[in-house]
Amino acid sequence: MSYNGKPAEMFWKPGDARPHSDEEPFMDKFRQAANKRYGVNLKDYWEFHTWSVKEHAKFMDLAWDYLGLIGERGDGPAFIPGVPMDQEQPYFPTARINVAENLLLAHKSALSKTKYAMIATVEGDPASGSKEPKETRRISYYELYHEVRKASHALRKMGVKPGESVVSFAATNCEMLVVFMAAVAIGAIFSSTPAEFGVNAVLDRYDIIKPRVLFTIDAYRYNGKEHDVSERAREVVRRLGGIEHVVCIGHLNESREPSLDSLKGYPDGPAIHTWHGFLGQGNDAPKKIDFARMPFNHPMWIVFSSGTTGKPKSIMGPGGGVMLMRKLVYTVHFNMDHRDSYLQFATMGWIVWNMHIMWTTIGGTVVAYDGSPFYPQEVLWRLIEKYKVTQLGASPRYLQTLDKDGFKPSSGRDVSSLAQIYTTGAPVTPTVYEYIKREIPWVFLNNASGGTELGGSALQSNHTMPMYKGELMGPVLGVDVIAAAPDGRALAGEEGTMVFRSPFPNMPYEFAGNPKESRERYVDTYFSDWTNPPMFNMNDSVYLNPETRGWNVLGRADGVLNPSGVRFGSSELYYIIEKDFGNDIEDSIAVGQKMGDDERVLLFIKTIGDKPLSPELTGRLKKAIANGLSRRHVPEIIAQCPGVPVTATGKKLEPSVKKIVNGVSLAKINRTGVANPELYPWFEAWTAAHSGKKQARL
Repeated sequence: MSYNGKPAEMFWKPGDARPHSDEEPFMDKFRQAANKRYGVNLKDYWEFHTWSVKEHAKFMDLAWDYLGLIGERGDGPAFIPGVPMDQEQPYFPTARINVAENLLLAHKSALSKTKYAMIATVEGDPASGSKEPKETRRISYYELYHEVRKASHALRKMGVKPGESVVSFAATNCEMLVVFMAAVAIGAIFSSTPAEFGVNAVLDRYDIIKPRVLFTIDAYRYNGKEHDVSERAREVVRRLGGIEHVVCIGHLNESREPSLDSLKGYPDGPAIHTWHGFLGQGNDAPKKIDFARMPFNHPMWIVFSSGTTGKPKSIMGPGGGVMLMRKLVYTVHFNMDHRDSYLQFATMGWIVWNMHIMWTTIGGTVVAYDGSPFYPQEVLWRLIEKYKVTQLGASPRYLQTLDKDGFKPSSGRDVSSLAQIYTTGAPVTPTVYEYIKREIPWVFLNNASGGTELGGSALQSNHTMPMYKGELMGPVLGVDVIAAAPDGRALAGEEGTMVFRSPFPNMPYEFAGNPKESRERYVDTYFSDWTNPPMFNMNDSVYLNPETRGWNVLGRADGVLNPSGVRFGSSELYYIIEKDFGNDIEDSIAVGQKMGDDERVLLFIKTIGDKPLSPELTGRLKKAIANGLSRRHVPEIIAQCPGVPVTATGKKLEPSVKKIVNGVSLAKINRTGVANPELYPWFEAWTAAHSGKKQARL
């Protein structure tokens, strides 16, 4: 039975429409390659998956060769078992590889002058009288190679060395693709924050990693308004310290030249460059890129994930493992290759942005859009029609909004090129499946679940077995994921926690920062709940259907907030409150509340002296959160409460309050170790008294 107690309803079966439906599924070709190479007889996906976990070293060897990775493979096995899971895992321990080299050259589009790596677009300019999205630039694989050649040489001349950080405070465009690849080409580590972030949110991330070079933009456009970035960029450089070079890009201009004002006002010290000025420093670069081949686990990026305490976690993604698994997923799970194009709605603050630029692993085209997905509502579908996009990536919330508004994707436009929709970040409800089947029945709905720390997926679709409404089809090849009971047993037919029982290539091994403190936080984050043996905890509540073997992801098991698929930590809100509202607010607690198909953020405030929470204070608080973090961080509801439930040591009990506001009875709430359980009934009464109001759009 499915999670709702009803029989699962089949949505798709092999033989129905899918990407490249005139060819044998790429998953079957990969399975047959395993059979031929190792003399086994794996008859279907489930046997293939079991083998990929049990014979993990053989599977990894097969993946390296089948996917055509470029590098020095080295001697010995592809994986050495037996190392405790909370330690760095020996994948290809003697290999040397460069991720950028593979993104540029390990596919059929390498050095092509006619195949585009990226086509970049921005929201239309209302001053022009049109909401038509504007193409700002396109870059072929040939042009990309040579721009990376110059940019990587320029970074070396600036003194950037392997292991050092190159960062951006920007928006998606062709230049950010070049910067990412150029940094990785020389063994440096890339990080990004989106242009809509406030200064504090940027500093919380970059203060940990101490970058030397910052790439930024002058302005961006969202929902019909142009937003300046340069003032915040100057403040970031001023307060961060240690920045030696700033490169500014004219994001909205086809010339890529920034406004003159955006280059002024920086503190003394860092050199300020335009994009073309920066590239000019690489004019004397060698004719071929000097790729720095690094150990397989060498990090290629640092991404940030917020929890319920402290600053964001700075997660170092193992370059070889992340790259291999993205290419594996795009090839055999997505069933796509160099012929395909991918339009993903994502900002540079969401791991999906990192994942979608990895589309270049297969030599496909990234169609980038920066702006509101509802300005106008059909904007993404105009891009699909114009550029013959074959895969759209969007959040479940976006699809739900289209359904509720009665939007018809194919009405008045030709979107027949679209073969697949990839969606992640939140559960997909059966109504969305019905919407896709009704409006664009030839499109395959690829629902996946993963995480920032993975740089990829844990649960994925494939095109060789049935799909059921509301369920994710199964685990990614090579990934040993279970729904775990508190004692570590694998559950089926019961709610559990998503846990990895054995190593996987894209598993992070460390956080950036002070080694001792980072190590302690890393272990506490992922390995504190299952220690003997250690198992990697994703902290998602899940349900495994014992009949279909499909999965339901029910939400976060901890206090992390996830409105509209944008995941962030309550600690980011608390920082603003403690810093700016110490004279008004005594304590606060932020939790997520399910609202139909999505989640909204509730922020409960205990004022000093229990003074009434005024509209003026609420307005100031919302403005401070929007300016210091982003609009997406602003809670939908801010309410006054008599106090905050805490443990005896003062830790806020977000998971318990979250359960209460989501309808769990007080009888099921653990009161052991709670300093003030008498507050729980107030939250139950508040929940009963407040029905959900309609949420704002993205």
